[in-house]
Amino acid sequence: MKINRLILSRIMIILLMLMSLICLTGCSNDKEIKKDKKTMKEISVESDKYIEAYIYDDTSEKDIQDIKDKIESIKGVYSVEYISKEKAYSNAIEKLGGNSVVLSGYTQEVHPFPASFVIKIVSNVKPEELVDEIEKYDIFKHVQINSKAAEEVN
Repeated sequence: MKINRLILSRIMIILLMLMSLICLTGCSNDKEIKKDKKTMKEISVESDKYIEAYIYDDTSEKDIQDIKDKIESIKGVYSVEYISKEKAYSNAIEKLGGNSVVLSGYTQEVHPFPASFVIKIVSNVKPEELVDEIEKYDIFKHVQINSKAAEEVN
């Protein structure tokens, strides 16, 4: 049983790394000028880097919404987009294209891709500081900083 958990754990790590290479948002490569939702002042949004927080499968919809609201209120967060488990699977198939055969045996209902939050940040904030803040919530199995530039290499 320990061997199966070890293998499953390693597969999950590999799949999470694969997911970090899959662009889940329509981010552009440069900083975007947006209006702050609260003050309506123009702010610069870091669109090259974003944070992705992977959610445990057994998390309730209420907890997901509550934590989303809390993360949106963190200084330096511009927006939080919820990616459902089903959408994550669809994104993986789309991104893999002809290589989606690696997902054979999985279905829309049964697959290893977790739901997540894609968190856009304001450009004058260090993503590492936000990761520390976000990791305090116990609904996340993994939180990481992703870069649009790294995704485009693939």
